[in-house]
Amino acid sequence: MTEKQELSKEQRILKAAEQVFSRKGYTDATLDEIIKIADTGKGTVYKYFDNKDFLFYTLIQCKNDAFLEKLKVSCAGNLPFMERLHGFLLELLKFIIKNKMLWRVLIVQAIAAPSGWCFVWNDKKHDLDIDVQWGNKPSSEEIAIKKKYTMILRSEIAVLVDVLEEGIKNDLVKPIEDLPLVAANIFFGSIVMISQTKRAEVDIPSAVDIMVDRIMNGHKK
Repeated sequence: MTEKQELSKEQRILKAAEQVFSRKGYTDATLDEIIKIADTGKGTVYKYFDNKDFLFYTLIQCKNDAFLEKLKVSCAGNLPFMERLHGFLLELLKFIIKNKMLWRVLIVQAIAAPSGWCFVWNDKKHDLDIDVQWGNKPSSEEIAIKKKYTMILRSEIAVLVDVLEEGIKNDLVKPIEDLPLVAANIFFGSIVMISQTKRAEVDIPSAVDIMVDRIMNGHKK
């Protein structure tokens, strides 16, 4: 039995979608190419996924759910703070190396807004606000699409926020005025670092040790 036969039709479509989206990005990816690689019919794809956006979102969501499950273990609340911080960064680097191109596509879908608007987190509402820098306000459909991708990234950053909050509470980390912003800087900075490095050149444990040292002690001698 071949690998394709062992996988369900839905799994074959998702695996093909990962190849195409990772290689071509969201805009240039086509359902026709995904259908060809999955070796299935157009009707079968539409049986599981209404359109390209829903297919991409399902793929990203499945990957994110598995990643968050690993973070639950490595960043469990009963672990010491330093172990939780180390565990978060270790799992993040491993995940991004494995899904580097796909997560680049996700970030573009979540953040890029050529019409001049972006999301801003509102702590009081515990939700995202729309900040229009120029141009017209986005349509409700545009907002809904970008919001669901933004919330996936926020779910990952939220784990680091929780870890850092514990460090502050236990006087291991000095107070941070805008904790979500600092956590986002660490998160996206880690992704950029991995994105600019060849996989074979990454010594993950050493990279994590350096990152933990810089987060906790800064760059000062």
